[in-house]
Amino acid sequence: MADTENKVEKTVTKKEKAEKPAKKKDKPGMFARIGNFFRNLKSEFKKITWSPKNQVFKNTLVVVVVTVVSAVAVCLVHEAFWNGIIALGQVL
Repeated sequence: MADTENKVEKTVTKKEKAEKPAKKKDKPGMFARIGNFFRNLKSEFKKITWSPKNQVFKNTLVVVVVTVVSAVAVCLVHEAFWNGIIALGQVL
Protein backbone atom coordinates (compact mmCIF):
# COMPACT_ATOMS: atom_id res chain seq x y z
CA MET A 1 0.00 0.00 0.00
CA ALA A 2 2.76 2.40 0.91
CA ASP A 3 4.59 1.60 -2.33
CA THR A 4 1.64 2.66 -4.49
CA GLU A 5 1.21 5.91 -2.54
CA ASN A 6 4.93 6.60 -2.94
CA LYS A 7 4.69 5.98 -6.72
CA VAL A 8 1.70 8.29 -6.99
CA GLU A 9 3.60 11.03 -5.18
CA LYS A 10 6.57 10.59 -7.51
CA THR A 11 4.35 10.91 -10.58
CA VAL A 12 2.74 14.04 -9.21
CA THR A 13 6.09 15.61 -8.56
CA LYS A 14 7.24 14.77 -12.07
CA LYS A 15 4.13 16.42 -13.50
CA GLU A 16 4.67 19.48 -11.30
CA LYS A 17 8.28 19.72 -12.45
CA ALA A 18 7.12 19.58 -16.06
CA GLU A 19 4.63 22.42 -15.44
CA LYS A 20 7.05 24.76 -13.66
CA PRO A 21 9.12 25.72 -16.72
CA ALA A 22 5.93 26.60 -18.56
CA LYS A 23 4.98 29.00 -15.79
CA LYS A 24 8.37 30.68 -15.96
CA LYS A 25 7.88 31.39 -19.66
CA ASP A 26 4.62 33.22 -18.91
CA LYS A 27 6.34 35.45 -16.37
CA PRO A 28 7.64 38.73 -17.89
CA GLY A 29 11.33 39.53 -17.66
CA MET A 30 12.93 41.71 -15.03
CA PHE A 31 13.22 44.80 -17.25
CA ALA A 32 9.61 44.42 -18.40
CA ARG A 33 8.46 44.32 -14.77
CA ILE A 34 10.56 47.40 -13.91
CA GLY A 35 9.12 49.27 -16.90
CA ASN A 36 5.61 48.25 -15.89
CA PHE A 37 6.25 49.49 -12.35
CA PHE A 38 7.27 52.95 -13.58
CA ARG A 39 4.30 53.15 -15.99
CA ASN A 40 1.96 52.35 -13.10
CA LEU A 41 3.77 54.87 -10.89
CA LYS A 42 3.33 57.61 -13.50
CA SER A 43 -0.35 56.74 -13.82
CA GLU A 44 -0.85 56.97 -10.04
CA PHE A 45 0.95 60.33 -9.84
CA LYS A 46 -1.50 61.74 -12.40
CA LYS A 47 -4.37 60.83 -10.06
CA ILE A 48 -3.01 62.91 -7.17
CA THR A 49 -4.75 66.20 -6.47
CA TRP A 50 -2.08 68.67 -5.47
CA SER A 51 -2.79 71.59 -3.13
CA PRO A 52 -2.29 75.15 -4.39
CA LYS A 53 1.09 76.73 -3.65
CA ASN A 54 -0.32 79.34 -1.26
CA GLN A 55 -2.00 76.60 0.84
CA VAL A 56 1.25 74.63 1.00
CA PHE A 57 3.08 77.79 2.08
CA LYS A 58 0.53 78.49 4.84
CA ASN A 59 0.67 74.92 6.11
CA THR A 60 4.46 74.98 6.13
CA LEU A 61 4.44 78.25 8.06
CA VAL A 62 2.07 76.77 10.67
CA VAL A 63 4.32 73.73 11.10
CA VAL A 64 7.44 75.89 11.55
CA VAL A 65 5.74 78.19 14.09
CA VAL A 66 4.35 75.28 16.13
CA THR A 67 7.77 73.59 16.10
CA VAL A 68 9.54 76.74 17.34
CA VAL A 69 6.95 77.36 20.07
CA SER A 70 7.18 73.73 21.21
CA ALA A 71 10.98 73.89 21.30
CA VAL A 72 10.90 77.07 23.42
CA ALA A 73 8.36 75.50 25.80
CA VAL A 74 10.46 72.36 26.24
CA CYS A 75 13.58 74.48 26.80
CA LEU A 76 11.84 76.58 29.50
CA VAL A 77 10.52 73.50 31.30
CA HIS A 78 13.97 71.91 31.14
CA GLU A 79 15.63 75.00 32.62
CA ALA A 80 13.00 75.25 35.38
CA PHE A 81 13.52 71.65 36.44
CA TRP A 82 17.31 71.95 36.17
CA ASN A 83 17.38 75.08 38.34
CA GLY A 84 15.02 73.40 40.81
CA ILE A 85 17.32 70.38 41.08
CA ILE A 86 20.38 72.59 41.61
CA ALA A 87 18.57 74.66 44.26
CA LEU A 88 17.40 71.49 45.98
CA GLY A 89 20.98 70.18 45.99
CA GLN A 90 22.27 73.36 47.64
CA VAL A 91 19.61 73.18 50.35
CA LEU A 92 20.42 69.61 51.25
